[in-house]
Amino acid sequence: MQVSVEKKEGLRRLMKVVIPAAEITKAFDDKVNSAMKDVKLDGFRAGKVPRNIVVQRFGGSIRNDIVNDVMRKTLFEATKEKDLNLAGAPTIESLKADEGKDLEYEASFEIFPEIKLEDLAGVEVERITATIEDKDIDDLVEQLRQQRANWNPVERAAKNKDQVIIDFEGSIDGKPSEGASAKDLPLVLGSDSMIPGFEKGILGAKAGDELELNLSFPKDYHAADVAGKSVVFKIKVQKVNEVDLPKIDEAFLKAFGVTEGGVEKLREDFKKHMTKELKNTIRMQNKTNVFDKLIEKNNVELPQVMIDDEVKSLYKESQQHGQNKVDDNAEVTVPEEAKKALEQPAARRVKLGFLVREFIQANELKPDAAQVKKLIENMASSYEDPTEFVKWYHGDRQRMAQIEAAALEDQAVEALFSQMKAVEKTVNYKEVMERQA
Repeated sequence: MQVSVEKKEGLRRLMKVVIPAAEITKAFDDKVNSAMKDVKLDGFRAGKVPRNIVVQRFGGSIRNDIVNDVMRKTLFEATKEKDLNLAGAPTIESLKADEGKDLEYEASFEIFPEIKLEDLAGVEVERITATIEDKDIDDLVEQLRQQRANWNPVERAAKNKDQVIIDFEGSIDGKPSEGASAKDLPLVLGSDSMIPGFEKGILGAKAGDELELNLSFPKDYHAADVAGKSVVFKIKVQKVNEVDLPKIDEAFLKAFGVTEGGVEKLREDFKKHMTKELKNTIRMQNKTNVFDKLIEKNNVELPQVMIDDEVKSLYKESQQHGQNKVDDNAEVTVPEEAKKALEQPAARRVKLGFLVREFIQANELKPDAAQVKKLIENMASSYEDPTEFVKWYHGDRQRMAQIEAAALEDQAVEALFSQMKAVEKTVNYKEVMERQA
């Protein structure tokens, strides 16, 4: 077997493989001889069909099978011989398989990049910390009261935190703007749900009033076709409602599972839940901070085939989150618009995967049993019977492998922080949650 490799653009390689004709002929003869023992044809006893008839009837399919088998086998051997680590399935670009001649084929593929991590000493990275304060619990209680609020109509002028029921229609250059109109829309003034100036313009209006607001869409507005454009809104105020917040009474407490202990027990439960949520969110944000620095400091050439696969994976995830069930094994076609939007986060995932694996190997990190136990117990704390959950988790090797990988990633994060210059920053609960959102 002769093997030659030509370097193409980036990580793409073109490999040419030549198999001597004698090997193909021998494999063909062996296969024909084997087939002769089992071939059954009318007019011949089993195993007694002449060779020339077997070749005449089945030679083409036998030769095709041999060519495919030889290509699979030699492709693996050739990549191993040339020490090539393929990033994806190869594509056969050309094939010459004429009878009596050498078998020649060309296969193109991308290889994994060679990675050399940069020194991270002195690289500043933010590491956030936060605690739950009484005000954070007060804010949550108030938020939950707001969610269960009643709205009562009033005759007075609308003020901040009132709810207005409105009809409105927006027009740009005198023409109605698609998506800029609504009927019977409930809007809480001061919620910043609308573009700047919209809610402020309704302050002081009463039920029955008709308004006209000359505003502009923000330059970074999510709909690019109207971003930065001037818009005129014609608004009719149908109702003005003021909020009627529920009291923190027995019924309110019962809605959150508190039957004994009163408000203090409610606040205690909330603090426990918020502390766990805060801890996990800080963990994720600090991980993102340190991984961002790792990506920033290291240049890695990425195989396009892996980015394409990751785009498909992200697209499937988005479809699942959108309540559209997608079979994990089904081939999906990613729309061009989605492909463009997902290309960058997909490339980040691929690059991060390479860098973290290399960092783990370079620092000889292994899953720490205590860290694994800690992660499992953290998940188990959300269940009625934590002990049963722990047993269930330990009972499946695949589940354990997933949690070990998560523990190893956490260990890598801590090791990265130790190698960089961590700058501690204390923030409040609200800021952490807003960052996450």
